[in-house]
Amino acid sequence: MAKQTIKPKEVKQKPRVKRALKEREPKLVENTKKALIIRGKKTSEVINLSLKDLYRLKKPHGLMFARHNDVQPFEDETKIEFLCGKNDCSLFALGSHNKKRPHNLILGRLFDGHLLDMVELGVADFASVEMVGAALAKRVGSKPALVFQGDLWDRAAP
Repeated sequence: MAKQTIKPKEVKQKPRVKRALKEREPKLVENTKKALIIRGKKTSEVINLSLKDLYRLKKPHGLMFARHNDVQPFEDETKIEFLCGKNDCSLFALGSHNKKRPHNLILGRLFDGHLLDMVELGVADFASVEMVGAALAKRVGSKPALVFQGDLWDRAAP
């Protein structure tokens, strides 16, 4: 008797899966980075307004979560990596407020689905875009900028 070999079945991918895989492949010219705006466990009104302004600045390429999330990226980065990976975002902003660190804003970025770096900022004085006026509102093609000003930023680190 001759021995028969069983050939493995070729698995055909559905068109939707093919499109999703093609979208995640490396490209010659990358897409614009999307930002994920997250509220922490507790947030103050100042942080809520600053997160909304960040979202408005990044609007077509931003995603803001409406509910509070128990995410602490300095203790465990897996939650933030999961949320950013699921929503295809490589930038994130996380706002929180507590007694030890009031009006806290964490900005970070990811590379290849893993946390690359983060910076933790305290919001001291906040003026929203609506308070400043429509003349300084976002214009087509403009990019937001953060300005760090004062004696502490001018001195060299010890």
